[in-house]
Amino acid sequence: MFGASYLPVVCWCVLSPCVQTVLGVLYHISSDFDKSIASFRDATRLRPDDAALWNKLGATQANSSRSADAVQAYQRALQLRPGYVRAQANLAIAYANQGLHQDAVRAYLTTLSHNPAASHVWSYLRISLAHMQREDLVELSHVSGTHAWAAVTSTWRLATRGSLSLSADPVLFVWPSFAFEQQTNVELFRPFFQF
Repeated sequence: MFGASYLPVVCWCVLSPCVQTVLGVLYHISSDFDKSIASFRDATRLRPDDAALWNKLGATQANSSRSADAVQAYQRALQLRPGYVRAQANLAIAYANQGLHQDAVRAYLTTLSHNPAASHVWSYLRISLAHMQREDLVELSHVSGTHAWAAVTSTWRLATRGSLSLSADPVLFVWPSFAFEQQTNVELFRPFFQF
């Protein structure tokens, strides 16, 4: 009888996206990623249009070496909020961690189109370009700010015979498909996890 009086509180906690988010964060901090992922999944089921929750789910998946799953969560966050720079940067990192450097470069350049001063993103971009053996673009990327972004994207456009174009969504780029050697599945970066 005593336990029944707490049933509404327990139901509210289980059905509250806020409570699930807090649990997800606490589990993430304690590195209990399976429970954290379960909590963030519950939160996204309860609040499916919350881009920040999808980003947190993706960051937790990426931090637990599930970058392929993280890509789906980041893509959902970007569908909900196309200009979500943190999710775009995290998407790039998830691609790089899978050895998908062409996709990573595309996502890094999109991130840099929003914030060309993000020096850490430039560093990550250079790593992916080096994996693709594009030392010419690595060198160009050392120019500062918007000039570097323009130089890298222009050179990439020329190298791919002009096939770099903006899609209907100005945040996303359409790239040609190439067959690049895949690197081993080594975690290169940690995604951002901001609350």
